[in-house]
Amino acid sequence: MAAEALRGAAFGLLGEKLGHSWSRQIHLQLGAATYGYVELPRDEAARFIREGAWTGINVTIPYKALAAELADERSPRVEATGAANTLVRGDDGRIFAENTDVIGFSRLLERFCARELGTPAHVALAGAKALILGSGGASAAVVYALAEVGMRPTVISRTGDEGYEG
Repeated sequence: MAAEALRGAAFGLLGEKLGHSWSRQIHLQLGAATYGYVELPRDEAARFIREGAWTGINVTIPYKALAAELADERSPRVEATGAANTLVRGDDGRIFAENTDVIGFSRLLERFCARELGTPAHVALAGAKALILGSGGASAAVVYALAEVGMRPTVISRTGDEGYEG
């Protein structure tokens, strides 16, 4: 069961398959006391999000859209992308959803433009085109961040009308 998967940790990572993840090692290196993994099939993820014994969880494939949908409150980034990779349960039990992929990519983009181009991202990149390969939750975050600085992103994916084959 999912609650046992956290092994008493109030914080962790939720996903369908987590064997590839470095999250536990990263969080422990950053000083987290405990950080558990919750590997669940699709039919159990919603129940865990709503009823699980957790305080904060990171969310990965394929549950970012589900996490956004099930949250009681969403940041503007989650509202715009339809994806949440971080959930926090308040003292009142309400779940707040955030998309830290947007925040992280936006900060990296700003730092790069300032350091390498000598100007803010919205000045350096306004009107420029960008090609995004892939259409998952991280892609939505990048598209949002690029559009915020005035870029015109185009997404190409292995599925859909704009596919790799076309």
